[in-house]
This record gives sequence, structure tokens and C-alpha cells, in this order.
Amino acid sequence: MMWRKVRRLVSKRVSKWVLAGLVVYILMSVSSRLDRRRQPLSNHNFTTDSVLDAIRPVRHPLFQLYSDDFPVSLTRDEGRQLTVHFVPFSHTDPGWLRSTEDYFHDVQAILDVVTDRLHREPDATFVWSEVIFLKMWWERASEDERRRLVSVVRSGQMEIVYPAMVMHDEAVTDLTSLINNLLSGTLWLRSTLNVTVKTAWSADPFGLSSTSAYLHTVFNVTNLLVQRANYLVKERLAQSRDLEFLWRQDWSESGPLILTSMNPFKLYAVPFNCGPEKRVCCMFDFWRGRGGCDGMYWPWETPHAPGYALDNWESSVRLLVQQYQLKASLFRTNHLLVLIGDDFRFSGHIAWSSQIGTYRRLIKYFSDQPELKVTAKFSNLSSYFDSIRSGNREGWSTITGDFLPYMDRWNEFWSGYFTTRPFLKLIGRRVLTALGVVSRLVSECELSTTCQHPDGVLESLEKLQQLSNNFNHHDYITGTARSYVVRKLMVQLRDGLSSLSEMFVQYAQLFARRLPSWPIDPESERAFLVSNLHPWPFRGFVHIELAHTLHGGDSFSLGSPSGNGGGGTHTEVKLLFVQEKTGKTKVAWIYIELEPFSSRTVVLKKSGTVIDEHFKEGRSLNAVGTPHHVFTLTSSGEVRSRLRSLPESGVKFRIGFDLFGTYTSAPLKYISNRSGAYVFLHDGSRNAMRGDSLRQGVTSEYLSRVSQSFGAVNYTMTFFKREGTVESQVVQLDVDFDIRHLTSVDLAMVLKTNLKSNSKFFADSNGLKPVERTYRAKFPLQGNTYPMSSYCQISDGEVWVSVISEHGHGVTSTRDGELVVFLDRTHPNDDWRGLNEGITDNQPGSASFWISISGDRGDVLWLAHHFNSKPSVVPLPEKSSKVPEGFQLEPKAAAASDFHCASRVVSSHFDVATNSSIIATQKMPPWNKSPFRNTDCDHNPQVLNHVPLTPPRADIFSINVYKFQSVVKP
Repeated sequence: MMWRKVRRLVSKRVSKWVLAGLVVYILMSVSSRLDRRRQPLSNHNFTTDSVLDAIRPVRHPLFQLYSDDFPVSLTRDEGRQLTVHFVPFSHTDPGWLRSTEDYFHDVQAILDVVTDRLHREPDATFVWSEVIFLKMWWERASEDERRRLVSVVRSGQMEIVYPAMVMHDEAVTDLTSLINNLLSGTLWLRSTLNVTVKTAWSADPFGLSSTSAYLHTVFNVTNLLVQRANYLVKERLAQSRDLEFLWRQDWSESGPLILTSMNPFKLYAVPFNCGPEKRVCCMFDFWRGRGGCDGMYWPWETPHAPGYALDNWESSVRLLVQQYQLKASLFRTNHLLVLIGDDFRFSGHIAWSSQIGTYRRLIKYFSDQPELKVTAKFSNLSSYFDSIRSGNREGWSTITGDFLPYMDRWNEFWSGYFTTRPFLKLIGRRVLTALGVVSRLVSECELSTTCQHPDGVLESLEKLQQLSNNFNHHDYITGTARSYVVRKLMVQLRDGLSSLSEMFVQYAQLFARRLPSWPIDPESERAFLVSNLHPWPFRGFVHIELAHTLHGGDSFSLGSPSGNGGGGTHTEVKLLFVQEKTGKTKVAWIYIELEPFSSRTVVLKKSGTVIDEHFKEGRSLNAVGTPHHVFTLTSSGEVRSRLRSLPESGVKFRIGFDLFGTYTSAPLKYISNRSGAYVFLHDGSRNAMRGDSLRQGVTSEYLSRVSQSFGAVNYTMTFFKREGTVESQVVQLDVDFDIRHLTSVDLAMVLKTNLKSNSKFFADSNGLKPVERTYRAKFPLQGNTYPMSSYCQISDGEVWVSVISEHGHGVTSTRDGELVVFLDRTHPNDDWRGLNEGITDNQPGSASFWISISGDRGDVLWLAHHFNSKPSVVPLPEKSSKVPEGFQLEPKAAAASDFHCASRVVSSHFDVATNSSIIATQKMPPWNKSPFRNTDCDHNPQVLNHVPLTPPRADIFSINVYKFQSVVKP
């Protein structure tokens, strides 16, 4: 009896609690949905920042289980006549879970099937985006297969919907890499298929950059379909039917504009494309196996396996039409885009017949049932955009800004990959820089009547260009590929860097034939070629990594021709000191002066005065004077800076390092998550690492150095004193770190200043321009972390503090006057975004930064350009007994390297297929303070045969691309 009473009592109380919980759940769900309907965007010219300000994020996943969806109801235009555009596709990543070469075997079968079936079925269509795979297929295809491809492309059945070689990442890629990628793809399509891409599809990059959108317009793209954006932003745009808009740059009132359509739901696959209910859409994915739609519906809903529609045709089609109407209610025209495909789809004829054949049946059924108010056809993306342009009578809203960072559910922002695998991002950037230098030399040779290319160099250059382009794919530079794929890519990049050094030496020897050579001792001396391929002189500091054969020496000095014993030039070369880094690597610091478009040989030998660097413990530099600043340092690491141009200014800053904790456990998959390769999910913890006292290093008339250790992290700060050098405007920061012993943390460098920045900071957009960011307390840390490709800044309106980086990082500002730059991350867990492994292959890393303190913001563009395109240093062969003094390029050929001095060269590209040199220049804004803006650097470019690939623009920050035809050689 007692037990029964207890059970009744417990049952009643549990029932009350369950009922109360259910009521709370319903009220909060209703409140959440009502809140989403408030404050519709009425202004037809708005920014993405205003959208972020308007939305209210969901704080806990309990109240929105599948928060990548949002409610859609037919409150307007219910049952309108629709024209549905079926667009078949296959998304083919050239590297992710497998390498490019491994994936190509599948892609080859897909292209074989697609070209054959399109040729035999004139009503069918298809869109293709990865040009790199198309190029690989073309090189292996028979003449008949090539003719079929050309035929279906020219007829419009198959549309190429991306102008670049690969679908690049849009967050941490550099401006040069984006332009090179677009150039390679555009030129190949034009020369091989006579195709100019009109519509681009950014299907898979994890967030959308305004710079990438702008560059598409530079290459004559007029339409853009995009996919991955913050789902709360998508919902807000859907409320006002602004998912199709004109995307404008914030630095131009008149343009350029690109008509953009944003897919409203989570992914590009069939289950996410007919409407908001994935279980209905999935019934019409006829190649997805049974169980392939698991997790795409609520637990209490009736699941239907793919192909269910075939046995229940009429009822299923009516459900499908309802989804079409729901999706169409989010847009302004009666035209609806429905994508048909998935990853690596249509690899066989059965897959084609089951999918395309059944959709052909749908088209006929809609034609026979006019009461359904649906007309359907196979289409391509350009046809869809043409239709909505002509069918829109309301006009388009204009949006300014970007769509970063990306969030697909709850507060899980994809801001981790901004920093994931920094060693990969670093070597990729170095390959890109070396490729630009060699491309310039190849162009100089091509434009000279007296130079002949070394055997095999052009073929090697083309392969390295393809490697660099492929590296910028959104699963490579992001560090989100499988670990074995990353290892293979690292080997290719290291080998590529070595090959580029060898090619540089070959061309340097060609240009140096008429200059004197000097004997050296191959046993004790090593020669390095230092080159300045810019139209302005260089006076500054370079680092030379010493060969292992020189490590035995305890002292070093300059030898001929760089020492006093020889050399025909009168510019200064001075060895300052040799730094011993981690791993017993030695790096020589050299001060050197170079004329425009020149190179000079520097020789180091294992003898002479001992000038190696030795740190002195516990001693403080009271003051360091540079041409632009007076610095005062304390033993605790605080630096006080006073600008000589603003005597009343006083900026204090300190370098620290923090460990940010992340979620490591997830009891229920898809309900709570954890950090991984893509996702940064901060758990709220932040631990500052404890540092030792500041230590003084080498000091001289040229520079002074101090260092500080934080255990797993060490940094060295260098103050440059030499008048007339760009380095004298900055403080260089070299950071070494190793977090292999840690787990589930993100390591960040923290620059703390006394500026009042009001929760605002700036980060560059792919190196093109600075973008203002605001720290929004309603989002967690990961939602306030943004990508920086080259630099970030804070300001109080009078003083600007900038941090220039060597490669991409994540950056944020959590407190007033603070910049947080993420350095590395280690996460043993998968974040359930398809990789199925964590990030555990960390390596000891290093990163270089340059801190600028200025009275205006104008220095940063020039400084970032300078430090990311410093003179190249290439070792000459070790067994050389004679080395050239250097070389000076011919003035006429040099014109191709910089078209006019008011711009900076952001890409030097040599197109092997057409033997033509191509440069891209960026117009600098009027507030830019380049010291060489007014320098006369006209090298008579009119004598060269050049044609603009893109029309010259007068806009601030605009990119112009020029093509130089080869000269006739005797």
C-alpha cells in the first residue's frame, strides 16, 4: 500500500513537472517565432551589420532542436503560378577526405557520363564548377570526348559556373591568391572552350567575402549564387524577401554591383532544396540509399525513404508542390531554383537515369496537371538569373558588407578554421610569394629579345601554379582536410618551394651573364641571392636561413662579393647578427640596400668576428629611439610609445598569450557539440599564460631586441633604428609556440593597449581593404571572431595600432583597446561536419607580426604590402666556386612588373598556354601613405603590347588586370 501511494505521489509530481516543462517549451517556442517576425527590414539599402544588429540569437539548443531551419508559412501570394528551374549538378571537392588525384578517378567517370548523356538528351542540362577537374579530364580525353564537351557547353546544356580553377576559400585567402586562381581558370576556359563565365556559384565556402564577390565582377561575372551564410541572417533576409539582392562594395556608391541569390536552407543537396521540410525533399532524391535521410525530420514525423514517391506518386507530388510554394514565398518572383545533385553525384548511367529520368517525369506531370500551378523545366543558373531579372517588378534591395563568420546551427560558428593548422597556411603563403617572384622573372625573360627560357621551366611553372591554385580550395588552406591528405599536401608544397628556388637561380644566372662573377670557397662560404623586383629602391632588413653545413661555425662574416673585398655596386650590405632559433636553426640578419628591379649576391663565411646573439637576463632597456617613435620598456613587458610626429601622444601596449578553453564532450550528437577543425565553440574559460621578465638581446646602431618567455610560447620584439627604412615605422614581433602537450584549447596572442576602441576593431578583407567589426555581446566569442588575411587594427580616433601578419589568422577584440590574434588550436574531437577526425597533428610553429603605431590609418595598406612582398632570398648552389655579383633588369622589360607607380602589383602571372605576361594592380586609396606614391616610375610601358583584360576602374581599391603580349625574339 505504501509503495502504491509513493508511486501515485511521484507520478502526480512528475506529471506536473512534465506538463509545466511542456508549457514553458511551447511558450518559449512561440515567443521565439513571434520575435523573429518583428522588425522586418524595410530599408532597401542596408548593411550586413544592420542585419546582425536586428537578429536575436537562440541561446540554448533545447528550444530549437534543428536551428538550421526556420519556420516558413504561406502568408502571401499563396498558390501563385510558379516556373521551377531544375538545375542538375555534382559538387566535386578537389581535396578533402581524399587528395585531388584520388578524387579525380571519381570525377573522370562523372564527366564521362554527363557529357555522353547531355549529348544524347538535348533537353537535359548540367552545371559544373571545378575547372581544375575539367582541365585534368580534358588532358586525358579523346578527340571525340572533347568535341562532345565543346558541343554541350556551346549549346548551353552544360554551364561552367565558376571562373576560377578551384572554388576558393573566402576568409583567409590573400588577394594575390584569389586573383591568380581567377586568372588561371578564366584564361583556361577562354583559350580551351572559348567560354566566359557569366554566373558563379559559391556552393561550399564557409562564409562569404565581399572581396571575392567584387573580384567576380572584375572578371565579368554578373550573377552570383551563394549558399553558406549565418542561418539567422538568412532567416532575417527571408522575412523581407531579400534573399535575392544587389551586392555592393562599401567603398563605391555607384558599383560594381552583382545580382546575388542566396539559397535559404542549409545545404545544396536535394533534401535541402525543394522547401523547408527535408523529409519531403528527400523522397525525390532517387539516388540516396535507404536511411540516407535519417536525421532530416522530427522524431514524431513519418519518415519516407528516397524513392517513396515512385510508389505514391500523386500524393507525394502534391506534398512537393506545397514545398515549392513555401520556398517561393521567400522570393520576389514566380521563378524558383531547385538544385538536383549532391557530392560526387552522377558517377554512373544508372544514377543519371534514376534522377534525371524521374525529374523528366515530374516535368511532364506538371504539364498535364495545370491545376497544380507549376511549370517545370531543366535549366541552368544563367537562365534562372535572366528569368528573375525580367520577372522582378519590385526591384532589388542593395546590401553592403560580408557574411562572416558562418553559423549553421545554435551558436556554432565556423570561426575555428581561420586558424586551424597554421603551419599549412604559412607554407602556402610562402609558395605564393615565391611563385610571384619567379613569374616576374619568367615574364621579364619573355618580354626580352635576348633571353631564352631554361629547358623544362615553363612546364614546371604551370604545375606549380596549379598546386598554388589548388591550395586555395576551401578545404585545403582552411586546414580542414584529412590528416593524411594534409601530409601529402605539405610534401608537395615543400617540394614546390624548393623547385621555385632552383628556377629563380636559373633565371638569375641568365640575367647576370654580362656582370662580373666572384670566386668563393665552397667549403666555408655560402652565397645567397637577394632580389628586389619592385619599381622602388629597398633599404631594409632581410633574414637568411643558414644551410646546415654552416651550422658548425660559431662566428660568421661577409665574404666577397658582398664584403669589402669586391662587388661593383656601392650600396651598403651589413651583417648585423646571427640568431640561433629553436631546433638549432641559425638565421642571419642582414641590412641591405637594393636598387629597383635588381638583385645582389650576399656571401656568408664561417670565420671572422664573433657577432652571434646572446641575451642578457633581467636587464631592461630604458628607452629605444627610432626615426618615428620613442619607446620605453619595463621589465614586466610593458612598452610605452610616443610618436615623434605627435609629441602629446602616448600609447602603452603589452604582449600576452591566453589559452581559450573549448567544449570537449557532446552527450547527444546534433544536440550539443564540441570544437573541431571547422567549429570554434568556446566554453567561457580564458587563462592568461604567465611570462618571465623581459630580457635584452642584441643592440646596435641598426636595431635593438628584447624577448620574453611564456613557457610554451616565446616572443622576440625588434625595434629598428635605421633612418629611411620601412621597418623603422614598426616593431617586429617574432613568436615561437608549441602546444603539442595541450588539448582542446585555442592559443592566442593578446595585444593590450590603453586605447578606447569602443568594442570596434578592423580586419582586412582578403588584403583588399579594412572592414570595421563590432564585438556584439549577444553572440559568444566564436561569433565575434573574424578572419584576417594580412592585418587588423584598433583606434581611438586619433591613434591607430595595426598588427600586420605573415598569413591568415582568426582575430577578435573582447575588451577595449585589445586585439586577440589566434595562433594555433588543438582538438582531438571531431565537430561532426564530415571530417570524422580531430586536429592532433600540431607542429612547433612560428609567426611574424609587425606592429604599427600611427597618427592615421593610411600606413597599413602600404606596410602590409611591403612586409608580404619583401626581397626574396634564394641560396645559390652549395658547390658553386663562382657566383654572380647580381643582376639589373632591363628597363623596358621591367615595365611589365609594375604598370604604374600609384598602384601596387597584387599579382604577377605568366600564362604558359599563351606565353603572355599578366599583372593585376590595385589602385591605392587617397589616404594611403606609400612613401613611393609620387616617385616617377614610368618605364615606358607604351612600348609593350598590352591589352586590359578588365576595363580600368576609377574606384578606390579597384583591381585592374593587364595582359602583355610576348615580344618577337630573333
